[in-house]
Amino acid sequence: MSMDFLPSARKEFAYYRQLGEKTFAQLPDADLFREPAPGSNSIAVIVKHLHGNMRSRWTDFLTSDGEKPWRQRDAEFENDLRDRAELMTLWNEGWTCLFSAYRGAVRAPSTWRRACEPGRGAAGAEMRTGMERSPGEDGRCNRVPKLVR
Repeated sequence: MSMDFLPSARKEFAYYRQLGEKTFAQLPDADLFREPAPGSNSIAVIVKHLHGNMRSRWTDFLTSDGEKPWRQRDAEFENDLRDRAELMTLWNEGWTCLFSAYRGAVRAPSTWRRACEPGRGAAGAEMRTGMERSPGEDGRCNRVPKLVR
């Protein structure tokens, strides 16, 4: 895997975290919980879903399947958060999980590269979805996550 991928990924993740936080800062509490149209999700519900997704996907990254059995995905779409503090707690927990996994990848990039190759166990199978090939330092094609902007 190209070693400049990891700093680039971290920068993208940090950008999206900051974008969310700047959005929250501009809104009164009521707007965080408001459903803009019937059947649509409030910002709070979207944050709950992101929290569940980040915890599920980034917990035990590369050693277990991304969709964890303890995840309650349907409950993520219930608008039951009480206040901004609770919303921010979930927001920060999700990002902490993601950046912890990132730090693990930085400490052991060769492990990440091997785990993402086809036929390398549950993590490799999970990682093939949403992956693209990128020329590695050794000239081989390695799989790296696609970042869509």
